[in-house]
Amino acid sequence: MIPVIIFGVTVLQFLFVMLNLFSLPGNMLAAIPPIILYFTDFMELWQLMLILAIVAAGEIFEWISGFFSAKKTGATNKSVFASIAGAIVVGVIMAPLFFGIGALIGSVIGAFAGTFIYEKLTTSDNRTAILRSTSIMKNRMFAIVIKFSLGISIVILTGIYIYQ
Repeated sequence: MIPVIIFGVTVLQFLFVMLNLFSLPGNMLAAIPPIILYFTDFMELWQLMLILAIVAAGEIFEWISGFFSAKKTGATNKSVFASIAGAIVVGVIMAPLFFGIGALIGSVIGAFAGTFIYEKLTTSDNRTAILRSTSIMKNRMFAIVIKFSLGISIVILTGIYIYQ
């Protein structure tokens, strides 16, 4: 019975972690199975707390890096929101391409496009729009890689903790 539980939880968590590629909160969703496992006595409190700390670290990192990246170039919170909206829309549209890698590419392109369109409409200056869009796009790429890596570590730790 335990191998079936490990397999099911691992697949579910991995699917949740994949949502990070669409700029969605995949790691937060991946924390739900460990919470359930804690209440069903498959996991101890310290193990759950470690997993939740990893999730929190990823979210805090994404927020702080996004904040400083945007402020460095003078982008506003609306620019960041436009980049997130663009990343989600284009990531979902491109998801079927290249066996799912299109989601990552689309998320990055969408982050750039969303910021560029917003900045172009508000500043009418190509140089400023490109500078801010590039900065936010680089930050999105970095944040996606970090959050995805942390999400994979959550999946691995959950499997190890269940198996013990």
